[in-house]
Amino acid sequence: MKLELEIDAMPSIEAHHYVLGGIPCLRGERFSIAQLLAELAEGRNINDIANEFGIDKFLIKGALESVSIGFNQRIAKASVKPLIRKLS
Repeated sequence: MKLELEIDAMPSIEAHHYVLGGIPCLRGERFSIAQLLAELAEGRNINDIANEFGIDKFLIKGALESVSIGFNQRIAKASVKPLIRKLS
């Protein structure tokens, strides 16, 4: 299953092949969205992340808001079935 998010519609996130090989990251930073989510999963808060990595906390908040909006979409059942079969 391939889930595509419209990166251009997310003002705090960018993905370019010359920045982290095209992995989505915070706009103007070399800090991936995956790393941001991993830091949050480890229990770090936005202020800690912003201070440690020198990133504006409003950029982080904007990225999280964009990701939450992007994932608040239905995924077609046809796309989900192959994934379920592969995991079973």
